[in-house]
Amino acid sequence: IDEGVDLCSSLAGRTKSPRPVPGPTRVGGFGGIDGLKEFLTDNEVKVMVDASHPFAAAMHGHAAQACRDLNLPLARLAPPSWRTQPEAATWHWVDDHD
Repeated sequence: IDEGVDLCSSLAGRTKSPRPVPGPTRVGGFGGIDGLKEFLTDNEVKVMVDASHPFAAAMHGHAAQACRDLNLPLARLAPPSWRTQPEAATWHWVDDHD
């Protein structure tokens, strides 16, 4: 939005009341890699930024493949690991939610 950069945020649609984000927002899935590639092409996207939730493994993979296929730059924003927190040595780590 600033400095002449247009953006569109895409939300998965899993949150009932997401926080507002600047600029246009779309909600819902893309329909896999082909749907994402179609969206990126139709909207003449020049750079994709993947700021998906760390558990959104499918989206990370789809973004990477779509950008490879389209020769489109991809930046991935990822939060630092919780394992680096000083208290982490006392936590019980598990493989999944179950």
